[in-house]
Amino acid sequence: MSTERMLPFPLHQRRRHAILWAKGGMEVKRSVSVLGGDPRQLYLAELFREEGHRVHTWGLAPPEAEPPLAEAASGEIVVLPQPVSRDGVHLNLCRGELRLEELWPLVSGGGRVVLGGRVDPAVERSARTAGVELLDYFLREELQVANAVPTA
Repeated sequence: MSTERMLPFPLHQRRRHAILWAKGGMEVKRSVSVLGGDPRQLYLAELFREEGHRVHTWGLAPPEAEPPLAEAASGEIVVLPQPVSRDGVHLNLCRGELRLEELWPLVSGGGRVVLGGRVDPAVERSARTAGVELLDYFLREELQVANAVPTA
């Protein structure tokens, strides 16, 4: 995996972790879209902002306070919630609903990195069919271990 596609892990720890993508030895700031989920996603968006990345969010605030989905989903890195979907059809949202088939065209192509947690095989297939390479961040061992501690 090239350094331009290095995953931003571990994100679950409280201390700061620089999210680095190197290009010719320089640190590059990226645009990040954090879509759907729950208050953990708001915390994640704030971590990205603190690192100096441009952050767009959607599905986390009242609808009147949110940008259009196409604008919010325009990041080079797209972070979806854990689980990505509870029913295999819709994005996991606190309020409202969005079919995954409506989301995939907005986040496909352009070398984007699309991340989601606990990706169901049917969701992964639908993403791949739409040309989206969906990477499951919950497969990372350090995230599973850190997640197990509070739930034990």
